Amino acid sequence: MVTGSSLRQDTPFTRPLSRRLFGRKCLGLTLSALGLAGCVSIPKSRYPAHDVSAEALEGINAFRAENGLQPLKIDTGLIELAKDQAGLMAAKQILSHDVEGDFESRMNKGGYRKQAGAENVGAGHADVADTLAAWQRSPGHRANLLMPEAIRFGMAKADAPEARFRNYWALILAGK
Repeated sequence: MVTGSSLRQDTPFTRPLSRRLFGRKCLGLTLSALGLAGCVSIPKSRYPAHDVSAEALEGINAFRAENGLQPLKIDTGLIELAKDQAGLMAAKQILSHDVEGDFESRMNKGGYRKQAGAENVGAGHADVADTLAAWQRSPGHRANLLMPEAIRFGMAKADAPEARFRNYWALILAGK
């Protein structure tokens, strides 16, 4: 089992830098590329992740209550982000926050700009309870679970039976 790593964004997210396009030629090429981008489909991971938020809700909220914090609510957008992260980690058989872009970029892309957020990832745990217990014992993961600004979360698991760890977990928490 691998507890994984934790990542926390304590300050509000910043907006991505905008780039200026100079010249009609560059603008034309960009518009052409955008038009073609709509025609390209991105293949789904061969290890589709599934939502485990409902199963984790009671355990997470009980842990937060023991520590004097408000309960979290399940957020469907965060579930999708967690599913993407878990599925990509399984597909690439790597435990990382940066499998397909950094955390802030993924949160911004998901519509969670300027919000406090945190992510826990893990691999090889037997079930949701085992994963949460491992995160509660790890200082960085524990801090994320107990993030006072958090009000919602999404959690997912991707099974990869032939991979070294056999499964990959992602939990994403966000504030207002």
